[in-house]
Amino acid sequence: MNHKRNDFSIVRLVYISFLLLLPSLLLSQKNGITLEGKVIDQTGKPIPYVNVYLKGYMKGSMSDENGKFKFIVDKHGVYTLVASHIGYETYEKTIQIRTEEAIFIEITLREKTIEEEMITITASAFTGGEGKGVTLTPLEVVLTPGAAADVFGAIKTFPGIQTISEGSGLFVRGGDVSETAVILDGAYINHPYRYESPNGGYFGMISPFLLKGIFFSSGGFSVEYGNALSGILDMKSLDLPYEKLINIGVGLAALSTMIKLPIKPDKVGISMSGNYSDTRHLFKLNGHTYRFSQYPKAYDTNLNLMYQYSSKGRLKLFLFREKNDIGIEVKHLSEAFYEGDNVTNFVNLSWQDLIASKFLLSGNIAYTNFAKKQKLDAFLDLLTDERLHQIRLKGEYQISNNMVLQSGIELFRDDISYKGRFQFPDEETSGSETIKVDANYKAYRLAFYSQLQVNFSTKLSYVIGFRYERHSKSNQQLLDPRSSLSLKLKNNWDLVFSIGQYHQFPEPVFFDPVIGNPDLKAMKSWHYILGLVHHSESTILRIELYYKDYKNLLINDQKLNYVNQGYGFSKGLDFFLKRDWEFFKVRISYSYLEAKRKWMDAPKLSPTKFDIPHNFTVVAQLNLTRLNIGMLYQYAAGKPYTSEPNQYHDKRTPSYQRLDISLSYLFNLIGNGIDVFYLAISNVLGRENILDYIYSPDYKKPVPIKSVMLRSFYFGISISL
Repeated sequence: MNHKRNDFSIVRLVYISFLLLLPSLLLSQKNGITLEGKVIDQTGKPIPYVNVYLKGYMKGSMSDENGKFKFIVDKHGVYTLVASHIGYETYEKTIQIRTEEAIFIEITLREKTIEEEMITITASAFTGGEGKGVTLTPLEVVLTPGAAADVFGAIKTFPGIQTISEGSGLFVRGGDVSETAVILDGAYINHPYRYESPNGGYFGMISPFLLKGIFFSSGGFSVEYGNALSGILDMKSLDLPYEKLINIGVGLAALSTMIKLPIKPDKVGISMSGNYSDTRHLFKLNGHTYRFSQYPKAYDTNLNLMYQYSSKGRLKLFLFREKNDIGIEVKHLSEAFYEGDNVTNFVNLSWQDLIASKFLLSGNIAYTNFAKKQKLDAFLDLLTDERLHQIRLKGEYQISNNMVLQSGIELFRDDISYKGRFQFPDEETSGSETIKVDANYKAYRLAFYSQLQVNFSTKLSYVIGFRYERHSKSNQQLLDPRSSLSLKLKNNWDLVFSIGQYHQFPEPVFFDPVIGNPDLKAMKSWHYILGLVHHSESTILRIELYYKDYKNLLINDQKLNYVNQGYGFSKGLDFFLKRDWEFFKVRISYSYLEAKRKWMDAPKLSPTKFDIPHNFTVVAQLNLTRLNIGMLYQYAAGKPYTSEPNQYHDKRTPSYQRLDISLSYLFNLIGNGIDVFYLAISNVLGRENILDYIYSPDYKKPVPIKSVMLRSFYFGISISL
C-alpha cells in the first residue's frame, strides 16, 4: 500500500533530519552556572508546572512533577528570580551569582487569597507523577510485584478493575475493555496493547520508563475526555532531561537500553530507548500449557525530542514504533494455531505555553498507524490497517483567584481497511463457505468541551461542564453534561459527588450496510458516584459507591445485523487504602460489583463476562536499604460462562487466586550509577487457575482455558552508566 510507504518515509525523514542537526546542537552547547531548586506550597507539597525564570532574560524552566526545576545562567551578576503559577501569588527574589558553583533555591508559593489548600479531589481518580494525592508513580509500576513493569498490570491492582484474564486489559466497573480510553501526551491510542486479544492484550505497549506521570480514572472523569463509556488512562511522557544517563537492561526474555541526553542545557534534550523481548527461553525454563508455533516476541523503539523555546513554552516530538508476533494453539479447534503480527507507528507533536501568567495553552498533532495480520489455519486470513489522525487544542484561563475556565477543541479522522478472507461452516452442504473481504471505512469526529471550576471557599469546590461531539458515520450531534462537588471535612477528609453523561460511538465497521447497520447511534452511560477520601502525609483512604446506567448498547438483530436496543447497569463499591511507613508500604484494594447487560448476543438482561462480584488485591513492599522485597496477592470471584443450550452465563468458573513475589537488590558495578538485580516469582503456589470454558457446538465437550504458565521465574539486571 502506498500510504504505508509514505508513512514510513515521514518517520525516516524525521529521524534523518534529527541526526543531521545533532552535531550542530552538540557544538552549540555552552557551560554556565547551574541554578536549580524545588517549588513547594505552604504544606510542603511539590507544585508542578510552575514557571520559574530570570526577570528580563530568556532563561528559565518549568518545574517537573516533583516540583523540581533546573536551568543554566551564562554569567555572574545580580538577577531577579520569578516563580508564577495559576492560583498562587507571584514569587520574586533577588539573587547574586558570583562563583561557578551550582545554586539551590527552595521556593514556597502562597495561594492568593487564602492560606488553606484549595480542594482538588476528583471522584474515582488515581494520579501519579504530577497530581496531588499521588497514589501511583512510574517507579511504583516497576516495583509492583506481578505487574512485570507494565503500566496496565500495575493499574489492575487498584479498585474498580475486574480480573477477567491474566492479560493487561482494563475492564472498569462493569465495562468492556473497549470502553476505556488510553491517552499519551493528549493523543488517543486505540491499540495500546501487545499481543491483542478480545480481553485487551497481554502487556501494555508503553514502558513506564518513558513516562513521568500517570492519571487513571474509573469513572466520573471530566469533559476533557470523550468517546469512552467507562474509564480513562492518561499518561505523560518524560520532559527535558537535566543530566546524561545511559541504562542497559538484560533479562531472561528481554534486552533494553535507554539514553537521556541534555543536548543544550535547559533548551534541547533527547531521550532514546530500544527494547527487544523473546519469550522462548522464558517458556522453556518455566514450562507452558499451550503449544506455540511462534513464541511471543516483540521490539519497540522510541525517540523523544524536547525543546524549551522560552521560559514559559516548550515543544515535544514523540516517535514510537512497536512490533509483536505470536503463534499459539487454539484449544477448541484441533491442531489449529492462531498467528498474529502487529505493528504500530506513533508520531505526536505536542506543545505547552503559559501566556501572561493566567492563560495556559497546550495542544498536539498526532498520527498513528496500526497494522494487524491475523491467521487461523484455513478459517481466517485477515489484514487490518488503521490510520488515526488527531488534532487537539486546550486552554486554561484563571478568571479570578477562585475561578478557572478550561476549554478545548479536538478533531479525529479514523481510516480503517480490512482485506482477507473468512471461512464459515455451511449447514446446508455440511461443508464450508469462504467469504472474501476488501473494505475501507472512514469516520470523522469533532469535539468541543468547556468546564468551570469554582472554589466557593476553602471547603467547597464545584465543577460543571459540557462536552459536544459530532460524528460523521452516525450523523449525530451529542451534548454531555457533567459536574462534580467536593466538600472538605475535618481532619483531611473530603466528600466527593459526581454525576455525568458519557457517549461512545461504535467502530466504523459496524456502520457497514452489509454486515452492520448505517443507522446506528452512539452508546450512552450515566455515572453516579459518591465518595469519601482521606489524605494525610502517609495514608490515603478512598471509599466510593457508584451506579452506571447504560442505554443504546448494540445487540444482534437477524434483519438489521445490529441495533441500538441494548441496555444494562453496573453498581458497586470500591475501597482503597495506601499506607506508607519508613521501610514498609502497603496497598489494599477491594471491589464489589454487579454488572448486567442485554447486549450483543445476550438474549436477556444477564451477567456479563466482566461481572466479577469480588476483587481483592494486596500489594506490600519492604525496603531494606539495598534490598527491596515485594508481594502481591490477588483474589477474584469466578467469571460467568454458558454451560448448556438455551442458557446464557448460567455458571461461573472457580475463583482466581495468585501470589507473586519480587526481590530487587541495589548495587554499584560501573561508575556512579545505581545498578539493580531483580528476581520475580509469579504464582508462587502454582495454582491452576481456570480463566474460562469453551464448549463444542453441541455443548458436550467443555474445554477449560487455563493460565499459559503456572509457577514462573524471571530474573535480570539493570545497569546505569
